[in-house]
Amino acid sequence: GMRKMTLSLNRLTQSSGHVVLLKVQTLPMYNYPIFLSIFTHLMFVPVCFAYILPVQKYGLFSSAISEDHNLIPRFPFIVMGFLDCLAMSLQIFSSVYLPGSLLVLLPQFAIPVSMVLSRFLLHSRYNWQQYVGAAVVMIGLCLVLAPVLLRRRGPRFLCQAFEEEEHCKACREARTADVCLSLRHNDFWLDDDVWGVSDHIPTRNSLCEWLPFEETRQHEEFLHVMWSFALLASTIPMTLSAIYKQMALKERTQLDPVYLCGWTSLFQLLFSLLLIIPTGYFVSPKVAPSEITENVWSGALCVLGYDSVEAGCHPDQCTPTAALYVCLCLVFHVLYTATMMFVLKYGSCNVLFLAQTLLVPLANLVFYIHSSSGAHVSDVL
Repeated sequence: GMRKMTLSLNRLTQSSGHVVLLKVQTLPMYNYPIFLSIFTHLMFVPVCFAYILPVQKYGLFSSAISEDHNLIPRFPFIVMGFLDCLAMSLQIFSSVYLPGSLLVLLPQFAIPVSMVLSRFLLHSRYNWQQYVGAAVVMIGLCLVLAPVLLRRRGPRFLCQAFEEEEHCKACREARTADVCLSLRHNDFWLDDDVWGVSDHIPTRNSLCEWLPFEETRQHEEFLHVMWSFALLASTIPMTLSAIYKQMALKERTQLDPVYLCGWTSLFQLLFSLLLIIPTGYFVSPKVAPSEITENVWSGALCVLGYDSVEAGCHPDQCTPTAALYVCLCLVFHVLYTATMMFVLKYGSCNVLFLAQTLLVPLANLVFYIHSSSGAHVSDVL
C-alpha cells in the first residue's frame, strides 16, 4: 500500500529528471552519443560496487548481502545485462536525434508490451479497463507517430545551405525567406539583375536556398523515423529485463536489489563495448571503426568544455555546463534504476510501467520550461 505508493512517487520524480537530462545532455554532446553510451554503462559499475563490496565484506545493514549471494548463478545476470544494454543503448542514441516530447511519449509503448509479456511469462490477468487503457496508449502512439512518418512536423519552408559542410548552421538559423536569401558570400559580388531573378530565388552568390519542407533535410527526417522505431523497440528488452528481475527478486526474497543491479551492470558494460563498432554506422555523422577512439576522446574533451567539431550542421557547443548535465544525468540514472529494483521487489512490472503514464505531463512541462529559458525550442521539444 503505502510503500508501493511512495516507491511509485519516487520513481515518477526520478523518471522525469532522467528523461529530461537524457535529452538536455545531448544538446552540447550531439556529436558524441558513443561517448555518452560508454560513460553511462561504465560509471554505473563502480557506483554499484561501492555499495556491494563493503556491505558484503563487513556485513553492513544486517548482512544485507550474505555469502549466499556468491552462490547465485551468473547466467541470469548475463541475460539481464544483455537486455539492459540493448534497451539503454537504444534510449541514449534516440535521445540525440529525437525531440523531448517523443522521448516521453514513445516509451509508453512499454505498457501494452508489459501486459502482453506478463500474460505469457507470468500468467498475469487483466480486467477490461486495463485493456482499454492499453488500447488508448496504442491509439495515442499512432497519433504521435503519424506526423513523423508523413513529414508534417515542421514549417512549410526551411532554409538550406548549398554547401552543408560550410554554411549549414548559418542557413538553419534563418527563419524567413528574406533572411535566408540575404546570406551571401563575402569574397565576391554579383548583381542580381544580371541573372534576372526575384527576391525569393537564390542567386549564384547565395549561401542558402528557401525550399519546401518536403524537399529538405531528408537525412534528418530518416534519422527521426529510424530512431523513433528504435525507441519503440527498446521497450521490448526493457520489459523483458524488468520481468526477469521481478522473477529473480520474488524467487529469492533475500536477494539484495543493489547486488542484482551491480552484477547486471557489469555484464551490461561488457555487451556495450561489443556494440561500439556497429553503432558507429547508425549515428550522424557516421563513425568508422578507425575513428571511434578519436570520437570518444573528443567526447571526453567536450565534457571538459573543449570543441572539436567546428563545421557542419552540428558544430560543437561544448561548455562547462556539459559536464554538469552529463553527471546529473548519471545521478538520476542511478536513482532511477535503484528505485526500479525496489518497485519490482515490492510491486510488479505492471506497476512499474503504469506509474510512468504520469511522466508525460510532468516531463513535457519541464521541457517547455527549459526551452523557454534559452535553449532552442526545436532542440528540446
